[in-house]
Amino acid sequence: MDKQKLLNYLNNTLTPPEAKEVEDWVSKSKDNSNIFNELKTEFVINSLDDTAKEMSLDKEYSHFKNKYILEKHSFFIRFRPILKYAAIVVGLVSIGYFTLSKNDGANEAISSQAITLKLDDGKTIILDGNNSQIIKDRDGSIIGKLAGNKLHYTMSKSTENVKYNTLSVPYGKTFEMVLSDGTKVHVGAGSSLDYPTQFPKKGNRKVSIIGEAYLEVSKDSERPFIVNTGDLNVRVLGTQFNITNYPGDITSEVVLVEGSVELYADNEEFEDHMITKLEPGYMASFDKNSISMNTKMVDTRLHTSWIHGELIFRNESFENILKKLEKYYDVRFVTNNREISEEKYFATFSTKSSIEKIMGNLKSNYGIDFEINGREVILN
Repeated sequence: MDKQKLLNYLNNTLTPPEAKEVEDWVSKSKDNSNIFNELKTEFVINSLDDTAKEMSLDKEYSHFKNKYILEKHSFFIRFRPILKYAAIVVGLVSIGYFTLSKNDGANEAISSQAITLKLDDGKTIILDGNNSQIIKDRDGSIIGKLAGNKLHYTMSKSTENVKYNTLSVPYGKTFEMVLSDGTKVHVGAGSSLDYPTQFPKKGNRKVSIIGEAYLEVSKDSERPFIVNTGDLNVRVLGTQFNITNYPGDITSEVVLVEGSVELYADNEEFEDHMITKLEPGYMASFDKNSISMNTKMVDTRLHTSWIHGELIFRNESFENILKKLEKYYDVRFVTNNREISEEKYFATFSTKSSIEKIMGNLKSNYGIDFEINGREVILN
């Protein structure tokens, strides 16, 4: 792989097909992954300011050398110029965040497979679930804390100066967060959530979602909670529901677990137009083309099991099962067999299982043969 293309990937200047080519190359072998990680380390080092590079340099490097470089001397000699600075990266990661370059707009190198948080000042940071992390706003005030795979915003009654953050979760991952009003949000694979760091004192609490999310909304009778999908608004006072709205989907779907919600089109005002009220155990499907709403009773487990680490399918078309697996395993299925795509299946998968194990189960139970090539799964 050409080094310049890898650097362009780290700079986010590649087209989607070119980025996928790099990702496929990295996942192809351990050697490729090592080369990429070494280059990424050097790339991040170059974004650190001079103070961070020199801070306790000899001490950190000595510690790094004694702890990590015990064997493989040829590797150590070859990469000696960057390992001295890599020791500083290790030290900075251990306290939860990188000191970024003072140049305006300087961000960490961001992989398309990283969970990221875009702050109100435009800076984007990587949320590393392996480390604790303090989140600060542009004024240096602490607004949230990351622990594991969960981001918890500082509880606050309200504010007049509303600032928005955007959380982006790639395919193959999920994320949890608690908003400043106590609302819990499980963000699904390939999804993004736009929300205020602190909600306003008066009026609605508004967030926007692309993809899938499960929300447990904190009750506040004076400030309704509104979820916008771009085509649909979901208005609640306090409830639990799942919402699905991926780009390219014909419909937006809302499944109510408990409480009550009211739905209306995005181009309408809540007070002046027809409202669809949903009861627990029902799903509302909003057709984006015809601007129409349909409701039906459903088994809510089938739509919310993902937050508990399971994907449950009951009498579901194979095509829809594959679409779900693509999102949660960041793979692409290739099949020209329309007959198998339209057949109905029953299955339950743990999201902790590998795609290889899941496909193996489908093969043993249903005779579906397959071949995995990087992130592409070919169905024969």
